[in-house]
Amino acid sequence: MSSIDAKANKVKSLLTIIFIGALGSGLWDLFLKDSLFYLGGVLVNLISTFYDGYFDYLYADVGKQRDFIIYIPGITIFVLIIFSPWIVNFRLKKVFRYIELDETKEDTISAKKSFIDSVIDNPLKFRIAVLLVFSLLSVLYTSTLISSLSTNKAVSVVQQNLEITRPYISENEYLHLVSKFRLVDDQAKLQNLLNEIEKIATKQKIQLPEFSLYGINTSNKKINKDT
Repeated sequence: MSSIDAKANKVKSLLTIIFIGALGSGLWDLFLKDSLFYLGGVLVNLISTFYDGYFDYLYADVGKQRDFIIYIPGITIFVLIIFSPWIVNFRLKKVFRYIELDETKEDTISAKKSFIDSVIDNPLKFRIAVLLVFSLLSVLYTSTLISSLSTNKAVSVVQQNLEITRPYISENEYLHLVSKFRLVDDQAKLQNLLNEIEKIATKQKIQLPEFSLYGINTSNKKINKDT
């Protein structure tokens, strides 16, 4: 492969990464956010059937108002990791096809094949192992992103509802609610805080904005949590 071809491939790879990043960022508000929330709900329900404390994990940092993911780079990473098993598989297929079919460059073939054979004894097993690793990373990152989105969304909902109801309560009541907000570190505390704010809004005949949070309802049903 000539240096010109090598440079062209590097430019092509760079443009592909930029395109994926731009695509992810541009489509985030239009499609990916709602799609991710739906798919996240499926994943959350699946995990919560095996791990009862998963909802608490989602809202563990609400009171700290901590957010682990920077969303614009994060969505790029998310897209890359989600599609990485297919990308890796495609690239490996190209490498093995090149080694097997390009008989005009025997020296290059011999060197490449020798290197790959020293790393992997069985191409199929290696490919499966890579796919499993990247699939696991995809699930882990998706779970982290869902947790971060849940924290961010919960913080936004509580802050908005507090600001809406603030004129209708005393300053001490408001500070009391803020204190409870800062203490939220699980599902039950978040649910009960939102219920308390809803009761104030109902009493004052205020219509609060609708919201959707995993494991949280707006019917003022208190979660009984064993301590």
